[in-house]
Amino acid sequence: MDVAGLVEIALLVLLVAGALQPRSLELTAFSLLLLANVDVAAASVANSGLVGSITFVKGLLVPGLLLFRWLRSGEMRRHMLEFTRSPSALLWFGVTGLVAAGVLRSPFPIDGLKMVGALVSHTLAWAVFALLIARGRPSNRTIAGVLWATLGLAALQTLALGNVFGLAAASASIRVSSFASPQSFAEFLGVLILILVWREGLRRPILMLAVLAALLLSGSRLGFVGATLGLLMWWWLTLNLQRLVLALGALLILVAALPLGLGSQILQSRLGEVVNAVNDPGTSVIQSVGTFRWRAGMYAALNDAMLASTPVEWVLGHGTSSAGLVGQEYDARFFGPGSSWNRVVHSEPLRLLYEGGVLAFAFATALFLTLLAVLARGLLPPGRTSAAARASYGAVLSALPLLLLSLFFENILQAAASPGVIAFLFLFAGLTARAPYEVRRAPASTPLLGSERV
Repeated sequence: MDVAGLVEIALLVLLVAGALQPRSLELTAFSLLLLANVDVAAASVANSGLVGSITFVKGLLVPGLLLFRWLRSGEMRRHMLEFTRSPSALLWFGVTGLVAAGVLRSPFPIDGLKMVGALVSHTLAWAVFALLIARGRPSNRTIAGVLWATLGLAALQTLALGNVFGLAAASASIRVSSFASPQSFAEFLGVLILILVWREGLRRPILMLAVLAALLLSGSRLGFVGATLGLLMWWWLTLNLQRLVLALGALLILVAALPLGLGSQILQSRLGEVVNAVNDPGTSVIQSVGTFRWRAGMYAALNDAMLASTPVEWVLGHGTSSAGLVGQEYDARFFGPGSSWNRVVHSEPLRLLYEGGVLAFAFATALFLTLLAVLARGLLPPGRTSAAARASYGAVLSALPLLLLSLFFENILQAAASPGVIAFLFLFAGLTARAPYEVRRAPASTPLLGSERV
């Protein structure tokens, strides 16, 4: 185990202790959110068994122990009962159950069980954040602290510990990231900065610029584009046009003046690959950007496999993790022994339709439509909800571009307790809890959703 691995283990122990301490819910929330950014990889600890054990601790043991302790309180049990009876939770339980049943037909049952474990981990984290929000945690200051700490971990990992997660050795460009994949790191930053600006506006401009710079340097095309669209939606919905112009100008200045040649690194990165393709009128973005071209081929191969399915396979799917077989046929050089068969398709809707069939896909679609219906009820009639509730609804609405890009072009659900998944679960937990959201000029006692249930 190298120095980076030792640092990661030390951070994990410290943050797990912070999450489980019984005195401060703010410290628990801070530790849980930051813990997602310490995603230990076999490259640094040189032991895949240890990686699995740590994932179990982060994704299942810690949230499970918190729920076990908190549910001894009558108030917490009441909140938990409301959460488990909400339509969105019931639909999520249905999707999880169908994925679990699909393991029986899976050609890769071990990977199928890992997928079920990841979904159970997401459920526990969702419940933990819903209960925290029901108690008015975390505060704006805590969320800002998590963002600053995440940026600090990114600086440590990228500049001092070999940049294992930024893939520096495989590319001439710098990909800034915390102790997690750059893609998931960017999703985490994007979601939390959207939550913060909806809660309190532009009260922390330096933090916002720092987050935008990190998003650029992460090289995550989906993360940067999704977060930028979300911020534009916030400015548009709040009609802060003057601030929009000022912020865009500051962003341009920031990019132009990035020190130490980092601006040129961006142009050489995956983001720069898209910019160069768009600027070249003789090329297609799909054909000139490597990962886009690979994904398009993978989607075509999966489409052919679905067209060849039997009626039973159309309804019930081919089995959890079965898309790995399609990946093997499509690119045998890339997929082989030791591959994660839950990371083949790079599109959660397509993967669910192929592996779980129309039945599982219908449950997931109903879940998404339920969320959209609640957003419409909360946002469309002006004055119906409090400023605090509208901040919660608005954060979810502006994060939808980032969520959809991540779902349609990545396999974000296969990783338990990863930064991106944890951020999205924290975001949507605000819609399943009744709690005071701390927003500027909003009373602390304002209920989050009143009688609304998602």
